[in-house]
Amino acid sequence: VNPWNWRHLIRPSVPSWGEPYANIAARMLEAMDAAWQTRGDGDVVIVSHQAPIWIAHLAVAGERLRHDPRTRRCALSSVTSFERGEDGFFTEVAYVEPAVTTGAVDVGAV
Repeated sequence: VNPWNWRHLIRPSVPSWGEPYANIAARMLEAMDAAWQTRGDGDVVIVSHQAPIWIAHLAVAGERLRHDPRTRRCALSSVTSFERGEDGFFTEVAYVEPAVTTGAVDVGAV
């Protein structure tokens, strides 16, 4: 373990880039709520980076937001789906990895 990195462990609730996990969760849930309010009868797609999606997952699941980034379930081109229940709360309903190449014969560029 490199002592130079110890400075990042002072406040584990604040990632090294500086935005607290609680702020990320609030921002994502606010975006999900705004999208839900304007969706009409269709679905909404929100595109984001891995960390905000995982933080939204943790927040909706009621789990602690502080986590080890190596344990995130959020692959390249994955889709995490949420629905809002009649109680007004979001729940995660699906996670898929449509671009998974495990077992594929040809995974080169198309």
